[in-house]
Amino acid sequence: MTTEPASQLQANVDRLTAQLQAASSDAPALLLQRAQAYGDLGEEALAREDIARAAALVKDPQYSSPDSVAAVERAVREVTISPRAGARSRHAQASDQEIVDLAVKAVAAVGSQCEAKSALMVLEQRVLAGKSVLAAKQVRTQLSAFHDLCEQIGLDAGATEMASALASCVGAALSRLAAPGGEAVKRDPATAAMLADIVQQIIDTWAKNSTNGAFKQQACRHGTRMYTAAVYSLSTHQDKPTDSGLQPAFNFYIGQIWLVGTLATSGPNEASDVCQGMLRLLTADRAQFVYAFV
Repeated sequence: MTTEPASQLQANVDRLTAQLQAASSDAPALLLQRAQAYGDLGEEALAREDIARAAALVKDPQYSSPDSVAAVERAVREVTISPRAGARSRHAQASDQEIVDLAVKAVAAVGSQCEAKSALMVLEQRVLAGKSVLAAKQVRTQLSAFHDLCEQIGLDAGATEMASALASCVGAALSRLAAPGGEAVKRDPATAAMLADIVQQIIDTWAKNSTNGAFKQQACRHGTRMYTAAVYSLSTHQDKPTDSGLQPAFNFYIGQIWLVGTLATSGPNEASDVCQGMLRLLTADRAQFVYAFV
């Protein structure tokens, strides 16, 4: 078990994260090395996530070999987790606002992205478990941070993972506002106004980046599920806007997210997410969907 100081272990994680961006051909091996680095920090969830990512990659012919498959199998058995308190343990006592603040600092490059990602995972789990309901300002702050990252040219591996963590947390917060099957959660009418403001913030940000193809690809790659949750939650809320008020949301999703997500340059997961999103919006409000689509 390593006895190195946490700062040195964190530096090792940051070094491997940078290498992941620069040497994609070695991605499985680097992910497994970073998994152990996370383990040395006591970050079991992050370590297991990297092992799972490596396992998925070695199924691709580009990375598959007897050695790479064996390395993943070995990592499942042998990666060790330090008993030192990981970031997830430390953040368990942090308030929702403290976690949001930590994420914003990381996006501004004045904080650790590893720490922030781990904290966002804690916050997302609270939201999914119904232990936290994020305030409008907290959701909008994370949404702004996500879009700020996507506006950066050439995201490195750490920033890419941060963007995904932010989008996942925001998406969870928005999804809690809509029950399965399209039935609206009975909440204060102010929730509908909050959702409308969030959707408008998304539309305005995309309008500002209307000629920025790189932004659109990054935002769609990491945020499709979040965008789906925003429009779906608004259109199924008991106090949803009138038809004319909903039209911009559906026009945006079909005219931007669906279009970008189905480009030839899109990845299979991205295309799958956007197709599932289209089906959800069809069930949410068929009339609005058809009107926007045609």
